[in-house]
Amino acid sequence: MIKGNRRTPEKFVGKEAIITSQCLNGWYLLKIIGSGEDVRLQYRSLRKILSSEAIEDRCASHPIQNNS
Repeated sequence: MIKGNRRTPEKFVGKEAIITSQCLNGWYLLKIIGSGEDVRLQYRSLRKILSSEAIEDRCASHPIQNNS
């Protein structure tokens, strides 16, 4: 997930991406999911998400009931 920083173009903020390559000094090459666009960003502008987190972010949150 691209969280962005001051230098991140606004069109990439909030998008999901796959890291395709790790470069020097904390830079990563990414492929944007959906558009297929390639972009190079610093690690500080990225947030790692697990597959379950991605599903939760896309769906409306529902409270979990504990039946104990």
